[in-house]
Amino acid sequence: MLDFKDPGLPRKNPTRSVWLDENPLKTFKSTPSIPKYSDIVIIGSGLSGASIAHHLLVDENTKISDTSSKNSERSQRSSRPSVAMFEAREACGGATGRNGGHIIPYNYRGFFLDSSVYPGRAMDAAAVRVFEQIGMNELQSLIKQEGIDCEFRAGGNIEVYETEDEFSHALKELEAAKKYGISGQHVLSKEEMLQELGTTEYAGAIKIPSGQMYPARIVWHLLKKSIDSGLKFYTYTPVVKVRKATDLEISSIKDQITGQNSGEKIWCVETESGEKTLARDVIHATNAYAAHLLSQMKSRVFPVRAQVISTSPKFSPKLFPFGLSMREGLEYAMQRDYPNGRMVYGGFRTASESLEVDNSNDAEINPNVSKSLRDSLQSKVFKSMDYMPQTYYDVREWSGIMGFSDDTAPYVGQLYDSKATPVDGQWVLVGLSSHGMPRCFRCGREVARRVSEKYMSKAEIESRKASTTASSKRLLAMAKFSTSPELNIDPSIWATNGENNIDSWDFNLPKSFIVTPQRMSSVNTVGWDQRTIFPNTMSKL
Repeated sequence: MLDFKDPGLPRKNPTRSVWLDENPLKTFKSTPSIPKYSDIVIIGSGLSGASIAHHLLVDENTKISDTSSKNSERSQRSSRPSVAMFEAREACGGATGRNGGHIIPYNYRGFFLDSSVYPGRAMDAAAVRVFEQIGMNELQSLIKQEGIDCEFRAGGNIEVYETEDEFSHALKELEAAKKYGISGQHVLSKEEMLQELGTTEYAGAIKIPSGQMYPARIVWHLLKKSIDSGLKFYTYTPVVKVRKATDLEISSIKDQITGQNSGEKIWCVETESGEKTLARDVIHATNAYAAHLLSQMKSRVFPVRAQVISTSPKFSPKLFPFGLSMREGLEYAMQRDYPNGRMVYGGFRTASESLEVDNSNDAEINPNVSKSLRDSLQSKVFKSMDYMPQTYYDVREWSGIMGFSDDTAPYVGQLYDSKATPVDGQWVLVGLSSHGMPRCFRCGREVARRVSEKYMSKAEIESRKASTTASSKRLLAMAKFSTSPELNIDPSIWATNGENNIDSWDFNLPKSFIVTPQRMSSVNTVGWDQRTIFPNTMSKL
């Protein structure tokens, strides 16, 4: 196993992503100084953090209610719990604002690998795919309902396969996934390949449901609405430490703390400037940087640097109104605002000796990766798209830091310490493993729900109790998959909504996403040799 370093804080002068050119919340601060106390503090303002804030403060189904109706165990107060968010750089300045512009649920891809990694094997792998597809469908509905201008299109994604062995393996994965109802795949004929890709030189190609978008605009929209609903938001406010507050610190703000249970911890969130905020609950939505504040997450969540180029729309090759994936997603391309926008093309970390693993420096780019990205513009996958030498003009290039988890599943829920003991008042949503777009919004809601349960009265919890267990048939229908599969996903694979099994209207997370003592007791390295963490697979593009 690799000896992972402390990822540190996000770099102060990162490479410039095209997605961040117009940031309306770039230097936003709700007040000149951070609050002395906030009931809840969220660290991180990507899609995870924005979703948590949205579901705590805005969404009518989940927003935290006034605590004036609390039971006798808590003091009464006239307003709902306060929420603050601290971001180390500009709003959405991390992975969500630096990615390739795709939302790609796994579908059949990687099904055999995940079947070897997850505790429920193939059944759990299937559940993850159902969850991700519902996650994309929900985000698509949100964009439409809220009228978010984020260049969204449900154009699908085509994976191309260079060899017959690779294509044969993919077809076997597809058939295995379909047994659990995972559907929506289309295997392209040679004629369709020529029509869609302009070439028949690949052994095969398969299209799955997916989308392309301007991710940061979704985050900014959610943050703006949360700010309007009471969120105190502070950019360029790096958190350097979270520790238990001292008695003296607590006494200085005790008139602001209401509803605290006996023995409940108060945390002190220290920022780089020396300012401090005390909080009852601290939520870490820091993804790749999690281990900087949480040493127990070292090796469980670690940084992997990705690199992206974007060519000028004037000289971009003619692409297509869908996303393109190559080498099991290691390379990915799309065209913004098709057919007129910039091409966004990323990948080739295999051109780096380190595979860019354990690298959290997005202030630099790797020249070997840069060369591979540019050289591949002349390869067969782009050759029918009017490639021209001027394509190299006005190229934008940046890097971004993904947070890989040891077992590919995100860590969602209450934090545990290094001895696998729950830490009261600290929560995590980290380790999205390059699949944050179909996962973050719903996972953020789950963290918000589990935090909110602390602030609910017994009557409110009882009123929201789920009357049934998770139904895989219902979830398949929500994913728009086949509801009559050959093999059924057992209900035990799904987690409850919240600790108290509430909100039966919502779709469930796979149980493998939830932080548990078992997950925290050891690091899971199964499949690392197939996840481009150890080997150096050179591209044939």
